[in-house]
Amino acid sequence: MRAPSGKAAPTGLTDTARRVIHLNYGFQLLFNLLWWMPVFYAYQKAAGFSDGQIFGIQSVYYVAFCLFEIPTGLIADRIGTRNCLRAGAVVMTAANLVPVVSASYTGFLVHFLAIAAGRSLTLGAASAYLYDGLRAEGCDEHYLRAEGTARALGLVAKVVCRPLVGPLMAVAHPTPYLLSAAGAAGSLVCAVALPRLAGVDGGTGGGGAAGGRAGKADGGGGAFLRDAGAALRCVASSRWLALVMVQGVAIFTLSRICQVDLFQPILIDHGIVEASHGGVMAAMTVAEAVASARPRWLSRRLPPVVWGSVLSPALAGSLAAMTLGGP
Repeated sequence: MRAPSGKAAPTGLTDTARRVIHLNYGFQLLFNLLWWMPVFYAYQKAAGFSDGQIFGIQSVYYVAFCLFEIPTGLIADRIGTRNCLRAGAVVMTAANLVPVVSASYTGFLVHFLAIAAGRSLTLGAASAYLYDGLRAEGCDEHYLRAEGTARALGLVAKVVCRPLVGPLMAVAHPTPYLLSAAGAAGSLVCAVALPRLAGVDGGTGGGGAAGGRAGKADGGGGAFLRDAGAALRCVASSRWLALVMVQGVAIFTLSRICQVDLFQPILIDHGIVEASHGGVMAAMTVAEAVASARPRWLSRRLPPVVWGSVLSPALAGSLAAMTLGGP
C-alpha cells in the first residue's frame, strides 16, 4: 500500500519499480562489460600500431566523447530516455564488432568514435530513466541505492571476467571484442524490455507530452536556448557549482588516465606479462565495487562535495606516486 502522502513506504517497491531496477541492473552490467579493456593496447600493438597512433586514437575518442554529449542530450530529450538507451545499445554492439571486421587504424578509429557515441547516448539517459521510473512509482527514495548497486554489480562482473581475458584471447584472438559485442546485444534486450513511463518517457521530448508540445511549438530552438541560459545563470549564481564541475572532470580524467590509457604501457614497461593484466585490473576494481554498492557509507561522514574535494587531489597524488613505484 502507498503511504497517505502518495509516496511508497521506505521499504516498499511496486512491481513496476522492481522491474525498472532489475532491468537497469542488467543493462548497466552488460553494456559496460568491455572485455577488451585490459588488452586493447596490446591488441593494437600486435596489429602493428605505434604508441603515437594508439594514444592519438584515444585523444580523438575523448574529444568526440565530450562533443557527442551535447547532441545526444538533445536527442534524449526529443525521443525519450528509453529509446535513447536502445539506440546506444545498438551503436555499442556494432562498435565492438568493428575491430573484428577491420583491425586497421581506420577500423579502430571508427570503433572508438562509435564507442564514444554509444556511451554518450546512454550515460545520462540511463540515470534519468531510472530516476524518473522510480519517481513515477513513488519510490524515488530507492534511487541512490539502485544506482550504486547497478554500478557495483557491473564492477563485480568485471572483477570476475577480466582475469579470463588473457587465456580466452590466447585461444581466439578477437574473443574480447566478440564477447563485448554479445554483452552490448544483451543490454539491447534489457532496453527493449524496459516499461514505458506514462507522462515521463513518451518519446516526445522535454520530459513528457507537455514538454514535447512546447518543443514543437517553437521548433525546439527556443526551448534549448532558454534551458542553456537557465543553466548558465545557475552556474554563475553558485559559489561552488563551477568548482564541483571542474572536480568532476578532474576525477574522471585522472581515473581514465590511470585505469585505461597508461595502465597497460606501465605494466608492460615493468615486465608484467599481458596474461596478468586482467587480474591486476580486477584487483583495482574491488574497492570501486564496494564503494559503489554502499555510497551512503561515505556520505554519513562527510558531504559528497567534500569527498569530491578530497578525492581529486588524492587521485592526482596517487598518479604522481606511480612514477616512483616498482613492478
